[in-house]
Amino acid sequence: MQGSVDGSSFSTIAGASAFTFDPATGNTVTRTLTTTTARHIRLSIAGNTGWPAGQLAQVEVYAAGGTTDNPPTAPSGLTATGRTASSVSLAWTASTDDNGVTGYQVRQGGMVVATVTGTTATVSGLSASTSYTFTVTARDAAGNTSAASNAVTVTTDAPANTDLARGRSTSESSHVQSYGSGNVVDGDANSYWESANNAFPQWVQVDLGATRTVGRVVLKLPPSSAWATRTQTIAVQGSTDGGSFGTLVGSAGRTFDPSTGNQVTLTFSAAQTRYVRITVTGNTGWPAGQLSTLEVYGS
Repeated sequence: MQGSVDGSSFSTIAGASAFTFDPATGNTVTRTLTTTTARHIRLSIAGNTGWPAGQLAQVEVYAAGGTTDNPPTAPSGLTATGRTASSVSLAWTASTDDNGVTGYQVRQGGMVVATVTGTTATVSGLSASTSYTFTVTARDAAGNTSAASNAVTVTTDAPANTDLARGRSTSESSHVQSYGSGNVVDGDANSYWESANNAFPQWVQVDLGATRTVGRVVLKLPPSSAWATRTQTIAVQGSTDGGSFGTLVGSAGRTFDPSTGNQVTLTFSAAQTRYVRITVTGNTGWPAGQLSTLEVYGS
């Protein structure tokens, strides 16, 4: 057994000796050496009773004391705990290591974007309305790096005052003639959705394309003075899956007055929502639900 720090000049760590490899005991030989410092380990073989050649399936080298220095286990349970237009907050379950975990690296693609000692991190400096995929790896005192955690993909919020609903997919409980739900997100103040008559409740909803942080909706009717003042009984609901909806704003009468722009603004506690539904249960101006514009904002 020889060792070298430079791969060129070798010195003897342990002299030549015969060792028996026996399948009955795992075909393994362990040799304890005098503690030394080396980068390159060389095994010189001078004889073999089983074949006229040197033969080895595996060489393992351990630090003084005979203990291994394994990499940490992979972090698990990586989740996104928050997001803004320029940042994403993450949390995960701690790794374990035989010599102790010293820190974690948050990776976006192959790049390390944050280094922390705990099990949470916030990655900032991101672009708004952009999808990012993150993983986390752990490191130990010897510099070993774990396998990557599960990946999590997060879309950052839109910039402030961006209408999240414009041009998005819509659906409805019903409509008459050409007054379909798509009119509420087409940017034309004069086109509108109108439900079937005398059939409350009725609803119209927009799919924001991904779960977003929302906190305000603006509802409009056409600005024309032909649309006389009317009060519609309206509730706002939200859903992350399009199936189970929760209340964002309770049902109440909302007055649309041409003299003040024929619009109503409703604000509520910020919520993670993909589908925003407007439910109409009454209208003093016409026996149907009516909206020309549904705008959705982050705050």
